[in-house]
Amino acid sequence: GGGTIKLEPRTMRLLVCLAGHAGQVVSVEQLLDEVWHDVVVNPDSVYQAIAMLRRVLGDDAKAPTYIANVLRRGYRLVAPVAPWVDAPAVPQADPPAIKSTVTTGPIGDKSIAVLPFSDLSEEKDQEYFADGMAAEILYLLANLPGLTVIGRTSSFQFKGKSEDLRTIGAKLGAAYVVEGSVRRSRDRVRIGAQLIDSKTGAHRWSDTYDYPLGEVLKIQDSIAAGIGRALQVTLDVDALQSRPGLRNAEAYDLYLRGRHALDRFDKSGIEQAAGFFQQSLDLEPTLSLAASWLADTYFVAVLNEWVPPSVGFKRIREATQAALKLSPSDAFMLGLQGQVSLIYDWDWVVAETATSEALALAPRQPFVQYCAARISSA
Repeated sequence: GGGTIKLEPRTMRLLVCLAGHAGQVVSVEQLLDEVWHDVVVNPDSVYQAIAMLRRVLGDDAKAPTYIANVLRRGYRLVAPVAPWVDAPAVPQADPPAIKSTVTTGPIGDKSIAVLPFSDLSEEKDQEYFADGMAAEILYLLANLPGLTVIGRTSSFQFKGKSEDLRTIGAKLGAAYVVEGSVRRSRDRVRIGAQLIDSKTGAHRWSDTYDYPLGEVLKIQDSIAAGIGRALQVTLDVDALQSRPGLRNAEAYDLYLRGRHALDRFDKSGIEQAAGFFQQSLDLEPTLSLAASWLADTYFVAVLNEWVPPSVGFKRIREATQAALKLSPSDAFMLGLQGQVSLIYDWDWVVAETATSEALALAPRQPFVQYCAARISSA
């Protein structure tokens, strides 16, 4: 309407990306690759940026005039797109489509990508479990100082593809690539993992673990520690304290099913994820991973306006408090606590305190950095 709206640079890049694909569906993965290609973030960044755009534009997710949700697929800009009014009156070519690419940067000595693990189970029904193993190991490695870990969205684009690992490493800008496999049979699991030099294709480290399903957390820690030692990361890798065995293996299985449902990025997936996480906690109330992701799931639902704020933020607050009781040093939950205080409660003191604690615990975690930026700009 002739007015001017000021946007943060990243939010503006998101709008430009959607405009470059006006009328087309753009997936969350594509938005992450094109708008956040220079940082390691999770899908929450997309949800939050979309929600911010809608607030600024006065858009309604249920009756959109700008950005529409496309279930299980992504987002589509439905507003008309045309050249700027002051552009020269010459025939305008259609705006070039923005291609989804992976930026190839200089390969660092300690840069690493974790590829999706293969499901070698007889029934081929453990994809959610294999994906969950790879994702959990990626997050463990991301907390090791001295390692540059390629984001999950970038790494997982090679799922099901048979490209040479040297080619994958070059495309991702990773000096090393981790690949693995999962074979699950009843209450036991066998996980194999190997670290490959992406320049030469040579093996740097490999190991196989065959344990009861309840020991899966220890397996993840052992893999991360083995990779850290192989790369001689300047850290006492034993600081990755082995977590205790699970009291209920079914609870962890439900947690992984929740993570898999959450990755669908739609309302149905969010509802299923919340259900799986809650079932997991019902079976094992002390499983902090399920508690943390349940809170995050509620946050995603609120940002996408799938539940009213008065309902959603109450759920987030209760779930966050429960998660912090189980794990007081969970930086992600402290950051989320700060966001609830900032966005809904308008309690600046609590917001700043929680965010500062989160930043001190995990200064490299993307969500924590996002929370700190939001506090600074408030």
